[in-house]
Amino acid sequence: MSVRVSLLGILLVFVSTEPVLAQIQPSFVDAPETPGVPFAEVDCHSMESDQDAKMPLGFHQGDLSLQGLVGVLYSTELGPGIPEIDMLSMKGRLGYMLTSPTTSFGIFDGNWEALLEYNVAPVSDSFASIVTGPSVLMRYNNVGPGRAWVPYLQLGGGLCYSDGYKNLGQRALGQAVEFYLQGGAGLRFLMTPNWSIDLEVSYVHISDGGMSERNAGINSLGSLLGFTFTFPAGHPH
Repeated sequence: MSVRVSLLGILLVFVSTEPVLAQIQPSFVDAPETPGVPFAEVDCHSMESDQDAKMPLGFHQGDLSLQGLVGVLYSTELGPGIPEIDMLSMKGRLGYMLTSPTTSFGIFDGNWEALLEYNVAPVSDSFASIVTGPSVLMRYNNVGPGRAWVPYLQLGGGLCYSDGYKNLGQRALGQAVEFYLQGGAGLRFLMTPNWSIDLEVSYVHISDGGMSERNAGINSLGSLLGFTFTFPAGHPH
């Protein structure tokens, strides 16, 4: 009899406290039902998709770019002293996006781009009249979601022809074909989804690597202004 009374008492206590327990239980927002995928993972992927959708056009893997720049490169006093040689540099570049932009490095987000360049640079009042030739460059575009500007850093090298070697009174250039090494930084201002106005600072070194006796080389520094047009490769932006 006492056992039955005890069980009846426990049952009455449980029934009386159930509404109170229901009131203090936390409420949860229903998670999206994606079979086999945890809620946290779905939310993370959603954030990445939102960031990717806000990326400017033309910076995803497979996209192409066409850049044209014009500027003046002034000879510097770096290295052995040579006669002054200033060049009006005109550069055309075709770029290919090697990667899509990262979305996990904050202000350092970006992508890698390879570029093929051809440079034509008439020389004013010096021992040469022309410097011209192709180069290959590797560029890092610091592109992020919702930005209207894209800074970049680049390095590259190639070959160039100059008729300066014909002047035997100078010691900067010793042969017709020289190495053309360059590095620089730039800023693209995105005017439309496909067009940008570009400003670039560039350093150039020209020499033949010691293959001739006259190899003092040319070290030039200058700025260029131009534009870029991008060709998205059908990426779902």
